Amino acid sequence: MGQLRIGTVWKSQQLIEENNYEEHLFEVDGNDNGWQIANTWSPVSKNDNTWLIPNLTYGLGDKENCASAKVVKFSVAGNPNGLVIPCMEVFSRMYGRSQHLKKTLINYPLEQAMEKLIYKDVQPQIPNTWLLTVTRDCLNDDAVYLAHLKHDPITYDRTNRIWHSLQKSYADSDRKLAFPVIPPCFSGKLQLKVKGLWLDKKKTRFLGLQILGCSDPLGPDIYLDRENTNLSEIKKKEGGTAYLYKRTRFLTDEIKLTSREEPGRNQEPIQIFNEPIEIIGDQREIKRVIRTEKETGEIRILRNETDISHYSGGDEYGSKLHIQSVSLETPQNIVPTMFIKIWNSLQKMAADGKIMSAYSVDAAGNIIGSDEIPGLISLPVQGISDKVKLSKEIINWLYMGPYSDVPRKLLIAHLRTTNGDCYLLEIQRRVGRASEESESFKGLVVSSDQNSDFINQLDHLLIEIVKSKGVFDKCINGHSGFATFNHVSDEDGGMERAISNGLKKVGLK
Repeated sequence: MGQLRIGTVWKSQQLIEENNYEEHLFEVDGNDNGWQIANTWSPVSKNDNTWLIPNLTYGLGDKENCASAKVVKFSVAGNPNGLVIPCMEVFSRMYGRSQHLKKTLINYPLEQAMEKLIYKDVQPQIPNTWLLTVTRDCLNDDAVYLAHLKHDPITYDRTNRIWHSLQKSYADSDRKLAFPVIPPCFSGKLQLKVKGLWLDKKKTRFLGLQILGCSDPLGPDIYLDRENTNLSEIKKKEGGTAYLYKRTRFLTDEIKLTSREEPGRNQEPIQIFNEPIEIIGDQREIKRVIRTEKETGEIRILRNETDISHYSGGDEYGSKLHIQSVSLETPQNIVPTMFIKIWNSLQKMAADGKIMSAYSVDAAGNIIGSDEIPGLISLPVQGISDKVKLSKEIINWLYMGPYSDVPRKLLIAHLRTTNGDCYLLEIQRRVGRASEESESFKGLVVSSDQNSDFINQLDHLLIEIVKSKGVFDKCINGHSGFATFNHVSDEDGGMERAISNGLKKVGLK
């Protein structure tokens, strides 16, 4: 489902083109009074017979087939039709990150589905937190949705509507077509970054055809355990079910993916990635559970030496080793609140004429991100060899938690000013519940007039940033046109003041 995005054009089972839609960021309300389910072919309201989705603006095709398809209408600034998103896009992008989870929800009644997704807890519950133990085929990134499904009655009730609406849809359709009702799975304020088009000239209704990003819902800290965990205080036995379930990444662009046949049992799945989704703002606090001892028992994973003819995301069954098991996954790109604050300050400075423009770039200098949300890059894991002094400390610093596999992010912003161009670099910081637990790093400004080859040297600088554990002053070694700057409290001018101080140091203010 995540491979076939709305707005993409396919020929001979290959993606050949994608429509160029607008990107926008909306704040919506996931509470019951903040959204409605509607048919695609429906009027704007009881008093306005205008089509919600005008056919001349966005052609829905055959009305007989599309009339029963469902959309979610989110209220935006008091307008109940402000943002319209197809239900299946909400399901694909907001209900967890693995295709396994979504496939389970639509194939089984909810209680049976939960038995296949959520394992019985082994460790005791910690007060005022949510404990979650996932089964072996779930991803760690499924944890936020599954924790709400287990502990939040609103998410449970809304998810339960999916199965019941599917059964009703099948019963009502002569052609066995299904049009499920899929509500937003979380309550409370949410930010959604979408790609789509305006449905009217006054720009009061936006059709979000693709969800590019969303914020995590608020709630208690989540303690995540796994049926197949390898995290324990006592190493009793090697192997067994206590290994962390690894998946081999698929590196080529073309595969023959089938939905008609199941793969053989006990294979090591191949990862296939959907388009990443941005997590806007601070990620929900997830801590891995450390067991008092490891699990025992054994699950044998077969090394498949048979020639592969097809790949399948179906349930592993039988001995068809020529059909390779795949794991379809949606990776997460985190855009922490600190980066959004920096980006908002840069955009305000551009609007006020204090700088000419600002855009985020990757390590090759290519523009990434948008006006509302900056693009980020991950600090490199490569280049930190075992011979580097204090390599263990460096690796621990590089990742966002003791058991995280997510490296820190870096913002590289290319700024244009009336006095010249520069690059601004900011490192992601761990934020603790108490101020003394939070990290603090300086920012870095690099004058591109004095360092015209900066982008070509960036790969080396990134490795030095990791080796120095984010201390920019140790990386720049007095190079001309490089300057660090301290961050400033909101009372003293905030990020805008801090950025201005950095620009002054390289002669651009």
